Amino acid sequence: MTALGPFTAQTTLISLLKTGAANVSAAKKQSPQNALLDHLEKADPEKTRDLRKQYQESQDLLQRLQSSRSSLAEQRKADAAEKIKQIKEKLAMLRMLAAVNPEAAARQAAQLANELKQAVRDYGSAGGGASPSVAPSTAQTADAAAQAGGTEQPAAATPETVRQALDDIKKQREAEGAALRDKIQQQGSALAVDAQKRRADSEFVQAAKDAREDLKRILEAAKRRLQEKGVANNRDITAGNNTLRDAVSAIQHVAAAATSGAPPAVNILA
Repeated sequence: MTALGPFTAQTTLISLLKTGAANVSAAKKQSPQNALLDHLEKADPEKTRDLRKQYQESQDLLQRLQSSRSSLAEQRKADAAEKIKQIKEKLAMLRMLAAVNPEAAARQAAQLANELKQAVRDYGSAGGGASPSVAPSTAQTADAAAQAGGTEQPAAATPETVRQALDDIKKQREAEGAALRDKIQQQGSALAVDAQKRRADSEFVQAAKDAREDLKRILEAAKRRLQEKGVANNRDITAGNNTLRDAVSAIQHVAAAATSGAPPAVNILA
C-alpha cells in the first residue's frame, strides 16, 4: 500500500471532516421542497426567489389557519365544559324539587339530561381527547443530503487551512448544539401543552359522569315519589333515563380519546 504524503493526508482529513459535518447538517435541515428549490435556483435564481417567497407565504397561511381552527375547537370545548358546570349547579335545587314536585323535577331532569348529552357530544366533536403527535420522518431528508454530497475534489491543504477547517467545524457544532437545545425546549413545551389538554379532558369526563349519576338519582327519586302517589309511569322519567343511557356512550368516547395512545416523545432528530 502506498503511503500518503503529509499534504495528501491533511487534505483527506479536511475533506472527511467537512463532508461529515455538512451531511449531518443537511440531513437535519433539508426538506424535499427546499431540495427542489435549491435545484431550480441553479437554473433561474430570480424565479426561484419568487417561488421561495410564495412557498413561505403558503406555509404561513396554513399555520394561521391551523391556529384559528385550534382556537375555535378549544372555545367549543370550553363552552361544553361551562355547560356541564351550569348543569351541576342546578342539580342541588332539583334534588329538593323531586321531593315536593316529582312531575316538575322529572321534566327538568329530562331536559338537563338532553343538555348533558349534547355538551358531551360537542366536546368530543371539538377534539376532546389529546391526539398523540407524530414526529416527521428524516429518511427523505437524509436521502436528499446524501444525493447532494457531490463529487467536489478537495483543495490542497496547508496548516492554515487545517486550522480553519477545524475552527469552522467547531462553530458549526456550537450552532447545531444551540439549535438542538431550542428543539428540545420547543418539544418540551409541546409535551406540557399535551399534558394540560389531557388533564382538561379527564376533568371534563369526570364532571360529566358526576352530573349523569346525579341526574339518574334525581329521576329515581322522582319515580319513587310518583309511585307513592299511584303513578306507575311517567314520560319524562322514561325519556330522561333513555337520554342518560345515550350519554354514557358519548362520555366513553371522550374518555377513550383522552386516554388513548402514549404522550408524544421528544424527537431530537426531527
